[in-house]
Formats: sequence, C-alpha cells, structure tokens
Amino acid sequence: MITEILIILLIIIVILVFLLFFKTWHLHILFKNHDLDYILSVTIIFLFIQIEISEINSNPTIGISIKLFSKVKQLHSTKIESNTETDELPEEKTEQNTNTNTKDYTKIKKISQLLLDSKYELYHIIQLITGMIKFNYSKINMDLGLGDNNLTIKICNLIWTISAPLYPLNFHLLLTPHINETIIKTDCDINFNIKLVNVLKIGIIIIKNKKLIMVIKTILGKE
Repeated sequence: MITEILIILLIIIVILVFLLFFKTWHLHILFKNHDLDYILSVTIIFLFIQIEISEINSNPTIGISIKLFSKVKQLHSTKIESNTETDELPEEKTEQNTNTNTKDYTKIKKISQLLLDSKYELYHIIQLITGMIKFNYSKINMDLGLGDNNLTIKICNLIWTISAPLYPLNFHLLLTPHINETIIKTDCDINFNIKLVNVLKIGIIIIKNKKLIMVIKTILGKE
C-alpha cells in the first residue's frame, strides 16, 4: 500500500515539475519612467494562478490570486513600505533629491559604458530570445539623453541594433535621442508568453558571461 502511494506521489511530482518548466507562462509588464521617477506593474499568469507585482519609486506591492471558472479569489497581498524620514525640511528634501538624481545619472552613464562593451553578448541573447518568446503586441516609447551626446548616440544605436530582430515578433520600439539634454523617459507595454525552461537557459548563458554579470552587478549597486 505504501509503495503504491509513493508511486502516485512521484507521478504527481513529475507532472507538476513538467508543467512548471514546460507549460507556458504569460507575462504582462507595464513600466513608465520620467527622469528616474517610475511606476512598474508586472502580471504573471500560470495555469489558474495570477501574481501581480507593482512598484512606485521603490515601494513594492505583491498580490497573489487564483482564478477558477471565471471567478477570482484573492489569496495574499503585501505592501512593503520604504523607510523614509518625515521630519526633513522641504529645502533638505530638494537638495537630497538633486544629489540622488546626480548620483543615479552617473550610475546610468557607467551602466551605458558597460552595455557598449557587452553589445555582442547582448545581441546574442536577443537572437536566442527570438526563438524562445512569443510576443503579443508590445511596444516601448523612449526618450533618451545622457548629457554626453556621443554616449547618447552610441547607446541609441545599440538599442536600435539589438531590438531589430524583435520587430518581426510584434515588438515595436520608438526611440527618440535628445541632444544636449539629460532625460530618460519610457513608456513600456510588453506582453509575451515564455516557458520557464527557456528562462533558465537564458539565465545560464548570462551567468557564464563575465561582461553581462558586471552589468547586472552595477545595476544592483554591487560594483
């Protein structure tokens, strides 16, 4: 009797693992940014489970719900509040925001240089993605100016180059370079299906590449 139960449990586990890795996941990403103030919303749908993650300027909210027979039941919702000081004077906040924006743009320029150094690796990843992701209609509208005109043009050329293979897949990019300006403004609506096994393949490729790891560490503030 115990043997039969163990066999049934093993079969269930195998089926669940197969579904987890080889069943399609649906992702819908909305991202709006204007000079480092941003709103992010990510919806993940897998089978009857829906996970919603939203974030406004580092204040994330996570919600999990189950949909059965067209009825949605909310299971869990968590809002993570950031630690902010409430007794600062307006002048102090303005000065702090200015210093923060300056540091952030310095970091963005550093990341931009790393991206230029990793352009061949990025293009390789994009080529792999074209065979792993099925896009619904997706679009990105971006205004970009990095203060350094030479760097701005180079980054815009890089973005145009790596996004070109995605155009036949119903992915559209409208990128406007801004000369003699410092501006980062984006409006993204990305909708696609992917299998978890393909996410792992892409992750392994990135982990094996030192240049891409350096880009990720810089973005996360580890460098």
